[in-house]
Amino acid sequence: MKAFVFPGQGAQFIGMGKDLYDNNPLAREMFEKANEVLGFRITDIMFAGTEDELKQTKVYCASCGTRRRREFPLAL
Repeated sequence: MKAFVFPGQGAQFIGMGKDLYDNNPLAREMFEKANEVLGFRITDIMFAGTEDELKQTKVYCASCGTRRRREFPLAL
């Protein structure tokens, strides 16, 4: 089992997770589920947003909340 761990708020960068999204169907499905649960496309911000958008607390906290509300098994 692999785990992908990203440091805390402010350590993210544009494009983070894009390779995983593009190359792993299960990962893409989980990213899309997160978009659905959050009610906005966090992937748009992650992959093509600005650094300021990415560092917003609502983006960071929303992704943390999604992870806690729902388990996303990711077997690679």
